[in-house]
Parts: sequence; structure tokens; C-alpha cells
Amino acid sequence: APAEYNADPSCCARGTDLVFTWRKNGDLEVRLDGRLIDSFPVPDLAKGIFYEYLRGDDPMSVDARDHFADGLPFLLAPLASVRGVSSPIMSQGSSEETENNK
Repeated sequence: APAEYNADPSCCARGTDLVFTWRKNGDLEVRLDGRLIDSFPVPDLAKGIFYEYLRGDDPMSVDARDHFADGLPFLLAPLASVRGVSSPIMSQGSSEETENNK
């Protein structure tokens, strides 16, 4: 980060969890290693932040953009408990299930 930001270089080292939660009320929460950093009550601001991270031409962080999808299993895991919802990963079955079905 530029010097004028007075950023703490140890703050966001590789492996740090930066979690964005877009709440049903439109607020965007930002957490760093599980600690709430800020909440933005303006939906357009949330859209702008996501755009800057995910844009193809000049993302805020190429590494972050390329790894956003890594959090999808965590995001989708609660759906496993919803009746009638199946995950394509779960529907493939484990090798044990495959053996039992032969």
C-alpha cells in the first residue's frame, strides 16, 4: 500500500481471512480473521467493493479474485441440511457409497 495509507503490512499477509458478508438488509460486513472491521449500510458501496475485487481487467487483488471461489463450499454447506437441495459434489458420492451400490 502507498505510504500515505499508513497501512500495517502484517495486517493482511497471505493466509489472512478477509470475509465479505452481504446481509439480507443490504449491508456489507467486512471481517478480518473473524473480527468485524466495518459494516457498510449502502448497497451500492457493497456492489462497488465486489466489482473492484472481481473485475477482470484490473482487480484490486488478482490473488483475491482468483480465490474468491475457494469460499463457495463454506457458503453452500448449510444447504446440505435443506430438504430437496443437493450438492453436485455430494451427488457424485464417495467411493464407499459407490462400492455399496454395486
